[in-house]
Amino acid sequence: MSVTIRAATADDVPIIVDMALHFQDTTAYAHHLRATPSMMVRVVEQILTREDAGLWLADNGGDVCGMLAAALYVQPFSGESIGAEMVWWLYADARCGRAAIRLLREAERWAKDRGATTFQMMAPVGKTGTILELGRLYEALHYEPIETHYQRRLM
Repeated sequence: MSVTIRAATADDVPIIVDMALHFQDTTAYAHHLRATPSMMVRVVEQILTREDAGLWLADNGGDVCGMLAAALYVQPFSGESIGAEMVWWLYADARCGRAAIRLLREAERWAKDRGATTFQMMAPVGKTGTILELGRLYEALHYEPIETHYQRRLM
């Protein structure tokens, strides 16, 4: 069965929250982000109801194997509408196919249809502290590195 890309619905909230928490646990975010199931439900519900946000799922015959969420914002210096990825994640066994790229292309199309001139993707460090593999993928898709973010907990 082939993977389809579809917009998420309110019925998908539990599986999205489960994927988001799995994403957090299996990445460097496990040490930096303290997401809770109740907060994730709130965030997902907000994304699903906002005009300036979208969430798509990779669905393999009823088995959701990945997601991408994005939002639009106005770039303060240029006034341009920018599409920005919020989360892009697939279960490990779904990463070898084209589902990830199809999720990205759907989000890009959505942003462009709403007037965005640019789409931004994040490359979080893995548990090993490297972003090279993901960076190479982005560059193959004609994305350019712009900046690196650093973070420090204040409490």
